[in-house]
Amino acid sequence: MTATLLTLMFVVSAQATMNIGLRDQTVVQDVPVLQGRLPRPALEVLGVRAGRDRLSEARSRLGTAPLRDTGAPHDGLGICYVSGSGNTTLFVETGELERGATEADLVDTFVLLRGASPGCGRVSGKQLSTTSGLRLGLTPKQVESQLGPPSKRSEHLLLYLFKSASVIGVVEVHLQHGVASQLVIGEWPEE
Repeated sequence: MTATLLTLMFVVSAQATMNIGLRDQTVVQDVPVLQGRLPRPALEVLGVRAGRDRLSEARSRLGTAPLRDTGAPHDGLGICYVSGSGNTTLFVETGELERGATEADLVDTFVLLRGASPGCGRVSGKQLSTTSGLRLGLTPKQVESQLGPPSKRSEHLLLYLFKSASVIGVVEVHLQHGVASQLVIGEWPEE
């Protein structure tokens, strides 16, 4: 009986973790999976929702911004906007170019970074955050009040991995001086 129980525990444990490649190309091993989907309000920024809106719709809703290759590791297509204050940049991204990503594809990723990136459009007078309030400058406790305990935690990262039967959702909260300095939020079909 004990041997069977240990075997079952091992199988459940093996199925309940995944290795995740972060945006900075770091690979995090054995990330525990949170069952279910990433909460919808965390997937929406300035009225654009990942998995619902096309990149072209985001562009018409948020204003003019040039299309650009998002670069490694995802090599997708994206647009970017700088907040009215100039202290935050939002990247809105879709797909992979090698798979033929176009402006007609659904948005799948939002990235919020400190500072103004050159060549981006402007969104005046708007704070760049998700509908749920995820934004730069939050403490780990404030992030956890919205998303619960992370799948994995370190001094510089809170990592959330959500998985349902049809999609995988990831939130990377990079920390600097105890607050969120970069957010990567995405949801992709399970392949």
